[in-house]
Amino acid sequence: MMNTRPLVSIVIPVFNVEKYISETVHSVIAQTYSNLEIIIVDDGSEDKSFEICKEILKTDDRIKLLRIENSGVSTARNTGIDNAKGEYILFLDSDDIISSQLLEVCITKINDNPLCDIVIFGMIFEFINKNKLKSYDKKISKDQYFSSKQSHIHFRELFENNYLTSSCNKLIKTELIRTNNLYFDKKLSFLEDFCFSLDLYKNADSIIALKQPLYKYIHRKRYSLSVKYKEDMIEMISIIDEKIKNFFETVRVDAKTNSSINAFMSHAVSMCVINELNSDKSYGEKLYVIRNFIDQNWVQAYFKSTHSNSPFNNFFRFLAIKKKYRLIVVICKVKQMIVNGGRN
Repeated sequence: MMNTRPLVSIVIPVFNVEKYISETVHSVIAQTYSNLEIIIVDDGSEDKSFEICKEILKTDDRIKLLRIENSGVSTARNTGIDNAKGEYILFLDSDDIISSQLLEVCITKINDNPLCDIVIFGMIFEFINKNKLKSYDKKISKDQYFSSKQSHIHFRELFENNYLTSSCNKLIKTELIRTNNLYFDKKLSFLEDFCFSLDLYKNADSIIALKQPLYKYIHRKRYSLSVKYKEDMIEMISIIDEKIKNFFETVRVDAKTNSSINAFMSHAVSMCVINELNSDKSYGEKLYVIRNFIDQNWVQAYFKSTHSNSPFNNFFRFLAIKKKYRLIVVICKVKQMIVNGGRN
């Protein structure tokens, strides 16, 4: 007999979020659905995050607090998976919040469709910069329920509405993750959520997608890539490219969907170029790395048959096809200055 009130494990990786973690955890405690456990994994925080979590721990016996050496968000989430006892798992970033109705809504849908492996839902995006707030939501046109045989039909709408770029807007059957070994790739600290979502989507037998936005993503920094250099970012995007190719061997999509993916990855390539400009290398060394990167056939393939709503992305794509590397460096520097508020 089906359990209509299954235990849900909510995994929260934590690193240096002392200003926000209390609000995040309390948005879980406030859930109208009470059969849950909260697994907080502190990833070696250097501020007061861990101490704050210890105080919150005293207020609710559903909370588990773990601490690991700083290893990155993927390892922290994987630790949460390994310690989860719930039949379902939800990931929550430590500076975001969720609707008090989230679990109630999702479990109700699962009870109506007991074969469902994943419930995906809409998100509200809040951008906070210099105390200014911009907010919008991304959602599909209507609720959907589909099997793996129909997944290719629904992929484009879900992807273009940001349903597949985050790991946090999903209630996932724990068995799906463990049976298929769908852990986060520890080699990735860039687009790791997207790759995880592709793995889930490819392996799920059936999926429910909800129009309702139940997760609030709060973006407090304008552009993380502009302030921190990732030495292995080009290697990471090559891994992501392989994962995308493997995904589309299973989930066959049309030309318009391919164009959307190409636009998404073209933007990711531009992020790699901006990241390279943040290195301590000389101008000549940076240009050499950028040229060798963009010249690769698999990178060039993303610039074909695509169009973006962003003038920057379209111009970057045009210059990349023409292999105008110095101009690429110039527009990426300008982009970097803009997102940094005029600071170099």
